[in-house]
Amino acid sequence: MVITGIILLLLTASAVSLFLRYKGVRLAYIWLVFILVTLIVWLLLFIIQPDKISPIVVKNWIKIGSTPVDLTLEINSLNWPISVSYFSILLSYLLTSIVRLRGNKSLYAWVEMTVLVVSGWLVLLAGDYWSISSLTKRHCPFCSA
Repeated sequence: MVITGIILLLLTASAVSLFLRYKGVRLAYIWLVFILVTLIVWLLLFIIQPDKISPIVVKNWIKIGSTPVDLTLEINSLNWPISVSYFSILLSYLLTSIVRLRGNKSLYAWVEMTVLVVSGWLVLLAGDYWSISSLTKRHCPFCSA
């Protein structure tokens, strides 16, 4: 539940920020949305112990031959410090990028960095090799299943 909430919170913040800019809201207020959401996610990961976060398991995600393989995303004691580091990088990027605003280019860079951190975090959370493999090759038109 926590993992899904974090992903949805960050992706919703990205979508809301693009909508707010479309409506003409100043970039400083949009930056505050990004900072607040990223700070909330960072604090959640920092405060909640990894043992108390339940994993996400999607049954029968892919089939290898005739064997169904489950997708498992979990936070454990090994990837928890790296998860906090990922969102620390995002937080530091957002805090330092406000120095030189370049209009909509800054907004698109914030959204891009958020999406990249979330996608990298998803790969980091993979519980086993098959989860990593299915996350990276699921929709690749050039990869064979």
